[in-house]
Amino acid sequence: MKKTTIDRITHNAELNRNTIIGAYTYTRNLYTGEILRCKTDDIGREWINWQGNRFDAWCVVA
Repeated sequence: MKKTTIDRITHNAELNRNTIIGAYTYTRNLYTGEILRCKTDDIGREWINWQGNRFDAWCVVA
């Protein structure tokens, strides 16, 4: 990921906004520094796996 993209994601996260790039939405956890990615269509969705654990589409990419 380019530095300019990371800077843009960080700036938007400071303003409490998500960054949409293509089919994905990015955000940054300002406390841990992690950058998270989710397909824009899957925002707000949750799933339950076979063990009964809930999870969503957000995953750490950097």
